[in-house]
Parts: sequence; structure tokens; C-alpha cells
Amino acid sequence: MPNLNPDFRGADEVVKPENAEFGWATDSTEAEAILLERRGAERLQAEMPAQMTLASGEEPLQAIMDAWNAFQQSKGRFPGSYDWSILDEFVHGSPLIWRPQIGGTCVESNTKPGWVQRLQYQIVFLGNAMEYLGRDDKTSNNYAPYGPFSYGAARKRVNLRGGDGLFCEGMVESLLKDGVLPCNTPDLIALNKKLGVDRPQDYFEPQNVAVYRQWGDWKYIDEFAKYADYRLEECPYIKSVDELLAALKACKPVFCCSMLAIKKIGQHKDGFAIHGRNPNDQWAHNMQFRGKLVASDNGEFIRFANESWGPEHMYTVPVNEVDDWFRRRNLTAAAIGQIQGPSSSPPVFGG
Repeated sequence: MPNLNPDFRGADEVVKPENAEFGWATDSTEAEAILLERRGAERLQAEMPAQMTLASGEEPLQAIMDAWNAFQQSKGRFPGSYDWSILDEFVHGSPLIWRPQIGGTCVESNTKPGWVQRLQYQIVFLGNAMEYLGRDDKTSNNYAPYGPFSYGAARKRVNLRGGDGLFCEGMVESLLKDGVLPCNTPDLIALNKKLGVDRPQDYFEPQNVAVYRQWGDWKYIDEFAKYADYRLEECPYIKSVDELLAALKACKPVFCCSMLAIKKIGQHKDGFAIHGRNPNDQWAHNMQFRGKLVASDNGEFIRFANESWGPEHMYTVPVNEVDDWFRRRNLTAAAIGQIQGPSSSPPVFGG
């Protein structure tokens, strides 16, 4: 793995893995995928207009915001930043570990970190009386929801069976209607023991393509749907950089399906690589916008995460470049808004 800047995490150069996995749009052409996504967005907007609207949300607790801004400053972020890509370190003391995707699961695999980020924000910054799904990032007692359930439930929503891959439409609908499955669900642990995928590293992403594909073909979805919870109250489509910045300021991460490929285009004096679109490549892929970084020269950048390829794939993209993407690159993007979950006593900050 390339050396990572501990404050900015991304490696100096973007090196696509030799066997890089993608997963957006299945076998569709770009034009076909864009049309399908557009029709899906129109259907969901008509069916669930309230959930497809970006809500203003609650104001965060001031004492927590003061501590957060001091933490951001210690990590080289300047006033005006809301770089939630480092929220895990602020809350837990170190970055969370995300398992690599091992098949065409990017629409699920690169959405999950933002879902966890949003839940952290609601618990710590808003004081919502909710529980984390678990207490670590390495076992079945995981902070993250179980990936194969989300993948299969989303594929079922858009009637995909056989092969690999998914559309953003399916993930939006499933997060709103199905919720997510906690890794520590007892019947899930029992099933995984039977299937031979009960090692710590098999949560939340089992390192077995065949098992993942069974879920993707809906094999266990109906059986485990009764255990799913934490549905989204909102998951609006984001259509401009202004809408993106509004969502990110409220800590609503935005997952983004497109053909964008990324490369390094410069180096900032603050110590991070600057990234942009690579016009010589295409990735049929889902990645995620995670926050805004303001540099010492007042330059503004969007943090763009592709952690299903490894922790070094954290990109820092100028805001004006992202604006161009929304205007010209046919992005399908949706925000992970308020999560509705079971009520309980709020956990201790940093616990």
C-alpha cells in the first residue's frame, strides 16, 4: 500500500488496482444506464416526494462543533471546512477500516462508509437517542451494516438477478424502504457459520464472491428482511454543486454513480494531492462525496472517497471541477440523510 499522509489519508498518486472491481450499470452502456437512472429518479420522486427532498435538519450541539472545528484545524483544515472524511478519527480516535469490495458491489460498498458517518453525526453532533450497530470495525459487532443484505435488497428493488452490479436507483429505494441489517444479528451469525464466512474479516464484507452473489440473487433477502431497521427518512437526488455543498454541510454524504475516472492533477502546498477527472479512462463505479476542505490559501476542495479500493483512494478535488462534473458528466448522485432507528440512551461521546 502506498504511504498515506496521516492528515489527508490519500496517497500521492492514484494507482488503479490491477484487478479493480467496479459494479455500476451492470452490462448497460453509459447512455442506457443514464436513462435508466433518470427514469428511476423520476419514479421515486413521484412516489416519495417528501423523502426525495433535502431537509434542513437539526442544528448540531455547539460544544461538539467547537471540539470538531478544533480537531479539523489540527488536521490542516482551515475555517469554512466541513471535512467529514475524518469524522471517524474524531469520534473513535483512529480511522475505521473498510473491507475491500471483491466483486461488482461498489454501489453498496462505497455507500456504506457514508451511512456509518451519518449515524456517527446523528449520535455525537445531534445527540439523537440512537445506538451504533456495533462497537468495532473488525468483527460481527461492527459499526457498519452487513453489505450483502444491502446489495441483494437493492438489486431486488430494481429486479436484478444473475451477474454482478447495481444502479444507484436500487440503493436509494432500498435505504428508504428496507433499511440495513446489523452484522451482529444472531441468525445472520448462525448462517455465516454454516456458510463458512464467519471469520472476523468476513464482517461486514464477506471475503467470498460466491456467498456475496447468493445474496445478490436474493437468496436470503426475504428471510432477513424482518431484522432490518434504520431506514432513511430522506435520500434526495443531488443535481448541482450547490445542492452538494448544502448536503455535505449538514453531514449528509452523497454517493455518486458515473463513468468518472480519477487522476492526480497537482500538489497543494498544504501537503495533499489535488485530483481531477482522468479523460483517458472510464470507471463504471460508485464513489462518495464526503465533505469540503478549505486550504490555507482559501482554495476549496471536495473530498471524494473510493475506499472500496483501499484507504489510499481518498481524493481531493477542486470545487470548480466538481461543478463541471455536475454540469457535463451525467452524474447520478443521492444524499444519505436522516436515519430513523430504534431509540435508546445516547452513547458516551467517543465511546
